[in-house]
Order: sequence, then structure tokens, then C-alpha cells
Amino acid sequence: MKTIVKIVPLIVIAGLLFSCGETVDDPMKDIAQYSNIYLRQAYDYPYLAQLDVSDEVQTIFFNACLGGYVSNNNNIAVNFAVSPESVAEFNAANGTNYPLLSAASYTIGQSQCVIPPGELNSSKVNINLVTEGYLIPGEPQLLPITISSVDEGFTVNEKLKTVYFLISGTYPLGEEPPVKVFDASDKTIKNLFMFYNYLVICEPEINGGIMQYYAYNAGNETFDSNITGVQWYGWDGFDWTIPYIDAILGHYPNGAVIYYSWDRNTAMVNSNLGTLVTLNGYSKVFSSFDQQCLFCVDAYGNMTALPVLSANLVDAAINMGSGWDAYVQILAYGSDLLAIDNAGNLWLIPVDNQKNVGEKKQIGSGWNKYSIVTAFGSDLLALDANKILWKYHFDINGFWDVSK
Repeated sequence: MKTIVKIVPLIVIAGLLFSCGETVDDPMKDIAQYSNIYLRQAYDYPYLAQLDVSDEVQTIFFNACLGGYVSNNNNIAVNFAVSPESVAEFNAANGTNYPLLSAASYTIGQSQCVIPPGELNSSKVNINLVTEGYLIPGEPQLLPITISSVDEGFTVNEKLKTVYFLISGTYPLGEEPPVKVFDASDKTIKNLFMFYNYLVICEPEINGGIMQYYAYNAGNETFDSNITGVQWYGWDGFDWTIPYIDAILGHYPNGAVIYYSWDRNTAMVNSNLGTLVTLNGYSKVFSSFDQQCLFCVDAYGNMTALPVLSANLVDAAINMGSGWDAYVQILAYGSDLLAIDNAGNLWLIPVDNQKNVGEKKQIGSGWNKYSIVTAFGSDLLALDANKILWKYHFDINGFWDVSK
């Protein structure tokens, strides 16, 4: 026997259900109560905005949105305002102490935005900011913007009515000012270099030439004014001293380069391991930890690389080409070289593991105002004419004009 399924239209059933004389409210009548207005950027709490510290205008934005179950058939006006009192609320809720962004640093071109018919989002409201003189890198500031009112018939989502812009400043690459890290104005400096985390200064004519170590304090970005370890004497016998891997090298006028094994953790000498090599006729000698060699420039501008094999042995010399006398300072920077010419231009010179020299690139200017420039990790230390030592948070991808 076949089973016959009779399909009754739903509209008929609905008519039967509501045909008993009862009054039934229109289910669409109050649907607006389920719609709400909010600021989209308030989903991020806080909304992070990182801007360059600059006198140029930079722009961030926000916009209002319609959420819920109904389409919008009319313009919906949304009014908003800066809410200074919300800063204290935010700080209390989050255990922070951010200040309110200075009103002089920004402009908002309007105090109302509109969600058009058929749309769920308003157009963007721009906040134009000038950060120079108002923002300090590492010291963020808050700008709370809140919905103050909306058109009748719509409610505001209280959880998303306020956007907290947390605005922090950073310097454009190459424009960050240096940090003063040491005052050597009371010292007569013969040599100055970095030995791992220590600033090393050799002063002549004090007990036959004194070498002193100053530890770096990362917390306040300075070198301690008091020396670390003991004072080492007798360095006037060398015409130059340079650092090497766990060693200090001293060059006698007769050409002998003495290899001193040195403890990088205590700044204490371990032992004199004897002569590494004899060097005569070079106007510049500097070391590269990454390349594990000495670079030597003669009076004619020719450079030679001497790979260091042990405390008493170097490998065969490698010709690095000519023209190096164009630079008043040359220093190792990782596996590459940095060089400063007579005009103060700073050049990055790539060097591969076979000591082949790549095409140089200018990455700065004005560096001839410093008498000594040396690398400290990825940063640069620079000693000015007043014997103040400055640290640059350096990056080879920027252009560092220090003449400003």
C-alpha cells in the first residue's frame, strides 16, 4: 500500500493559528531594539597606533558601524567626542599610567559621522596628528574617543562605544638622535674601543700608560663611571692596542703584535701568549671578530687581510685592493666594514667570507665630526670633540645624516 503524504502550506497553518480572534504584535515592530551602534576600532583594546616623531602630518582614523538584525533605510547620525575622563578609567582598569594625548597635537575635522541608507558602516573620520614636540619614543599616550549620541531608535553598544587609541612615537629610520653614554672630558685618550660589554680607554703617561674598563648598564644606557676590575699599567710601550676575540692586541714600535689572552666576563688578563705577527708600514690596523682576521692598510692605501689562526699564527695575507686611504676611519661592522671619508660620508662596504669586497653604499653623512667611531653590537659609539661618547641605535638600512 502506498503511503500518501499530504503537504499543507505553512501559510494555511499560520492562518489557523491566528484565527481565534487574538491580537498578535507584529514581530518586526521593535526589531530596532536589537540593533546597536558601535566604533569598529573599539574591538582592539587599546587600539595601537605607532607614528614617526615628525613635524609632518600623519593620519589615523575610526568609523561607526551598525550591528544587529535590521537593515538601515535611513541616514543614521552618530555623534562622538574626545573623552579625557576615560583615561583615568582605562589606567585604573589596566594598572597603567598613560597620559592624555595633548590636544595641541591633533585635529579632528568633524564631530559627527553618518551611516548611509543600506550601509552598515560610516565613512572614515580622520585624526590628523603632528607628533614632533608631543610624543617621546617609549612613552605612549592615550586618546579616547567615544560615541556621545545617536539618532533616536538606535542604541549604543556600551562595550564598544569608546576607542582607546594608544599612540606611541618612533623615529624614522636614520633620524633617531644619539644617547649620551659616557663623559670622557677629564681623560687624555690614546685608544678607545669596545671589548664585548666593556668600554676600554687607554690613557698615556699615567703609570706608564693606564688601561681601564667601564661596564655597560643597559638599564639606563650608560657606561659606569667607576672602573671594572683593576687598572692595567704599562701600555705606553705600545703605539696602538685593539681588541680581538677574547684578547687584547698591542703593537710595539718594532712591529711585534703581542697577544694578551683576556677574560671577557671579568675584564682581567689571563696571560701574555707572545707575538702574533710582526707588522710594519701600516697606517691603520683593526680587527674583525666575524671575519676572524686583522685588516691592515698601508701608506699607499692598499689593504691586506691577515686571518688569525691562533695566538701565534696568522694565515697567508689576502689582498683587499687599493684606494683605502680615501677613508679617515675604517671599522668592522659584523662581517662587513664601515668607512668614513674626508668629507664625513659614511659608507657600508660588504665583505664576504673569502674577503671579496662588494659594492659600497653611502649610508650617512657628517660623521667626520667624530674623532673615534666604533661598533657596539649593532649600535655605533662616537666620540665628539668634547670627549662625550654617544650611542646610535644604528641600522644599515637607514641614512644617518649626523650633521643636523
